[in-house]
Amino acid sequence: MTDFVVGELYTRDQIAERIAMPIERRGGAWDTGYDEWQGEAFLFTNVGVAGRTGHDYGNRFEGKDLIWFGKTRAKRGQPQIDRLISNEVPVHVFWRGQDRSPFTYAGVGEAVEATGDVPVKVVWTFERGTPTEVRATTSLLDPEPIWRRGPPPFTGPAIANRQDGETVVYLMRLEGAVRAVVEILDGHCVVKIGMSNKGRTEVDRAEPRLSPELESTLGTGTNTHVRIWTGSIFI
Repeated sequence: MTDFVVGELYTRDQIAERIAMPIERRGGAWDTGYDEWQGEAFLFTNVGVAGRTGHDYGNRFEGKDLIWFGKTRAKRGQPQIDRLISNEVPVHVFWRGQDRSPFTYAGVGEAVEATGDVPVKVVWTFERGTPTEVRATTSLLDPEPIWRRGPPPFTGPAIANRQDGETVVYLMRLEGAVRAVVEILDGHCVVKIGMSNKGRTEVDRAEPRLSPELESTLGTGTNTHVRIWTGSIFI
């Protein structure tokens, strides 16, 4: 299997040269999403940006997993899609956040979910990573629903008891080993803005600080406060 370095940047031509793909063979599928060559599959995807065809399929990362959509008419049952999600051949996944930029190598992907939608939606994980494990994984070609983690979901009524009370608008800044879970630029931080009325918690016991901007929006004397606190990430 061809070796690539996870996190390194590659152009399509550099990848083609490394796998000894002739120039006359390139183009077509090689330039528009995914292709196969000598027993290996190569998937190129834009994340958060439209591709050269103008399509933006909503590809995105959720944690370390890649949520990927096939081409407009791609679906399960098509030979190439079935081979991609079979986990019987290594699928090299390359992604980029800007159109016409080099691709970052994400690794050998393992398909852990594949929907019956058009276009097909596939969840690729890179946690297992080695070719042997990828080929040994159960195929997704079984038409029955496949649940990724935990017990299968169940249906039925849901009962919730909500109590009225003070509403807290909060701004949380993450501290600690933040770079272990998200990439951030130097001098920047990760914050979350939310709203809660769950009652007496550590957050509620904090001294409320209503920002001038929110005070003008919410109105003086409102029962809604803004609380600012930090959350830590430990590894």
